[in-house]
Amino acid sequence: MPELGLFLSWRDIEEFVECALREGAVLIPHLHYDTPEYVTLRNGASFNDFRRKTSLFFILRSSYLVSPLEMDSFVKKGKRFFFIIQRSGGPTIDFFAAGDFRGSHQHLVGPSSLGYHPTFWNTTTGRNEKPPEPLVAFYKSLVKQIKKGTKRIKPGVRAYWVGKHAQELVRQGAKLVGYEKKKIDV
Repeated sequence: MPELGLFLSWRDIEEFVECALREGAVLIPHLHYDTPEYVTLRNGASFNDFRRKTSLFFILRSSYLVSPLEMDSFVKKGKRFFFIIQRSGGPTIDFFAAGDFRGSHQHLVGPSSLGYHPTFWNTTTGRNEKPPEPLVAFYKSLVKQIKKGTKRIKPGVRAYWVGKHAQELVRQGAKLVGYEKKKIDV
């Protein structure tokens, strides 16, 4: 699965979302919905409304949307909830946005990621398929945008890109989640 590991502050995330939206994308929050209809986020303000409810967002763009997203449901305490089945429909670029937050003793920046799956279930044809070239091209353009102003670090086995605002937080004493005891030079 092509995936970019990230450490982004909320400010970095907001800038990335605005970039994706300017490029014609929409974001779909991965939530438990009351009805089998999902919310489509088309601007930064609506993203900010939902970022406290979920960390996972599906990025869609008409240039690579080949089949409707599929939803399923479950019942919990007598109430039915609906959710989007990951990798079923779309396809989508998955954006996990952890952002920065106050831990019990320090400011932290959580790990985020941007990626897409090597296959998805085409809900129209009923077949597992590779993502279309426009998705791959858009993913690459998003990665290129993210890498502007970020710094690559490799504190362990995996490499991450640290956003410019997250870098400033680290210089001010914030820690990267998972690497709290390690000195990270940004």
